[in-house]
Amino acid sequence: MGYKSKIFKHGHNFYLLLAILIQMTIYPFFESEEIRLIFSNLFSTVILIAGIYAIGLKKNQKIIAISIGIFAFFGIWYSIIIDVRLFLAIISVICQIAFYIYVIVLILKNLIKAKEVDANIIYGAIVVYLLIGISFSLLYSLMEGLAPGSFYINTFESLALKLNVFDFMYYSFTTLTTTGFGDITAVSLYARSASNIEEVIGVMYVAIIISRFVSIYIVQLSNKRSK
Repeated sequence: MGYKSKIFKHGHNFYLLLAILIQMTIYPFFESEEIRLIFSNLFSTVILIAGIYAIGLKKNQKIIAISIGIFAFFGIWYSIIIDVRLFLAIISVICQIAFYIYVIVLILKNLIKAKEVDANIIYGAIVVYLLIGISFSLLYSLMEGLAPGSFYINTFESLALKLNVFDFMYYSFTTLTTTGFGDITAVSLYARSASNIEEVIGVMYVAIIISRFVSIYIVQLSNKRSK
């Protein structure tokens, strides 16, 4: 048996991946915006918990993740209980982004160190890709909150529509995957710049991860033949 990173030893990333996929797909199944928000926040909370579970056993890493996650957790649910001020909403979004970035970095670190490609390694790679998209969707919603009109939705009812977090998630993943349907457009310079960065990251990540997995597989195959 070759080296296996502790982060993947028990398949921790599967639960994080499952929570992310559920959050991304539940929106159309509820007509009420309030119910949509509650379920979205519920699975955002599950993602926080699964993210802490996924980062492994190192105490210092868990302490940092839990500390950031607590602020993100209260920010997620505080907005439902009372009408929060813009400052608190900004802090909440920043904490969520910081948490996702921290998890991304730790999982990437273990992807780079991995000596074998198995199901758990693949789960981790997918999780990183999805968390990149979610992080940018939060960044876009933050931009729109601070500077309304940063994004434009190209429909006949565009003047009456207000973009929500799922609209930004949709835009983020069409940008990350370079699909770019064009129904939502980045207008401000900051929004365009962030979109360009996400698009480049999406292309480079897929290319680098595939090449990394291929190289690991070649080494694995070579080791098996030499035995």
